Amino acid sequence: MVNRRFIGRNIYIGIAIPLFLVLLLCELLFFKKTSNEKESDRIYRIFEKKEIALTQLVDSVASCLTGHPGTLADWSLLRFFNHEEDGLAVAVFNEKTLLFWSSSSISFPPADNNAKRKNGLVHLTTGWYYQLSRDTGKYTISGFLLLKREYPYHNRYINSAFQRDFNLPDDYQIQRDRQADGLNIINREGKHLFSLTPSHSALVSAQTSDISAMLYFLFILIILTQINRWLKHSKRIMASLKLLISSGVCIFIYLIMNEYKFPPSLYQTDLFTPRDFAFSSRLASLGEFLLLSILMVQIANSFNAFSHNRGVQNDTGLRKIFPVLFAAFYFAFSVALLKILLLNSNISLEFFSDLKFSTINFYAFLGISFQVLGFVSISWRLRNDYFGSSGKYIFMIMLL
Repeated sequence: MVNRRFIGRNIYIGIAIPLFLVLLLCELLFFKKTSNEKESDRIYRIFEKKEIALTQLVDSVASCLTGHPGTLADWSLLRFFNHEEDGLAVAVFNEKTLLFWSSSSISFPPADNNAKRKNGLVHLTTGWYYQLSRDTGKYTISGFLLLKREYPYHNRYINSAFQRDFNLPDDYQIQRDRQADGLNIINREGKHLFSLTPSHSALVSAQTSDISAMLYFLFILIILTQINRWLKHSKRIMASLKLLISSGVCIFIYLIMNEYKFPPSLYQTDLFTPRDFAFSSRLASLGEFLLLSILMVQIANSFNAFSHNRGVQNDTGLRKIFPVLFAAFYFAFSVALLKILLLNSNISLEFFSDLKFSTINFYAFLGISFQVLGFVSISWRLRNDYFGSSGKYIFMIMLL
């Protein structure tokens, strides 16, 4: 009997322990915190592979022109080019004009401009490129490696974006000089190539799967549910103090996680980047919005569990109106969060964006649904306590 009672009061601990071990294993094996240097190394490895491919491409064109100069006339050089998706392109100049180009999406430098012989980072009207140049007789062969495409205008279909193999947020900016707080891309000889800086203050490392974020959310929810279960079975603590403890734990968890970006793997997920939503340092990502929504519904459930008052009709003063004030504050705070979300993000709250499923919109909808569920829980508690004593019309006025 005692064992059954003990298991009943601690059932969620039995669920939380295996989940914690899974998260710990993932933290140690898969989600190690990535420093700026490691992220820079990752980007350089991708760049290096592309640079080698571009060098081979330029050398092939140079060799072909040396042996068969007439290939420019029949455009047979096109047989070398199937690298558009890799962001590689080649142009051939003489002293006066552009003779050959493999891509129509690049605004090549003028033929009479010394820029055609440049090696290194270049900024053209169509984006940022890394350029390699070779002189072969009377020809100059320039190879271009796309880093980031830039357009003079933007809409929901056209946006400036990095070449997809780099897997970088579109709001990162390319800089020619070293940046103290940025990602400095350096080759194996120690030469600085270029730097990347985010438009937001927090630098984002290589992203991990959002599944880890969902597991952390589930773990937090299980632990908070277990705390409420302990409080519910405690007869020495007053109901109002139970509500205060439960709410305080939720607020404490959010502040600690937000301040110290803990655990690191959680803040490395796409969900916790400011790419899709950011308002302030206390609400800087869609992940924090979703976390706050989960904690809010937990506070609402605590209110439902600990605020029941059988003698509400005999109460006076603050004790009688506190539940109504609590519900009003919760509703006003939820509406304020919804406005912040809509005004500081590109979220449309449609599951399907551009005819495909949008996980970002789904997460936003999920956060709002948690808040609505919390308000429903609070309203149900008020109905049980006030509907019979105050009448249905007065109860409806109270809700409004």
